Amino acid sequence: MTSGPIRSRAGRRCRKARNAHFTLVAMDENRRPVPVPVPVTDEEGHHWNEAGIRRDQRRSAP
Repeated sequence: MTSGPIRSRAGRRCRKARNAHFTLVAMDENRRPVPVPVPVTDEEGHHWNEAGIRRDQRRSAP
């Protein structure tokens, strides 16, 4: 996380213009929604947990 004003690559001060929500849906070969697979390996579990932490941080941000 950064604090203070947001700066462009040219160093100019920027302001937030939009919010967006992006949703992914797991699909089978027939393009039907399917449950997201549960992490199997320790590495997958680590990534899954980190994603949950990032999601919680986004939800608690002003």
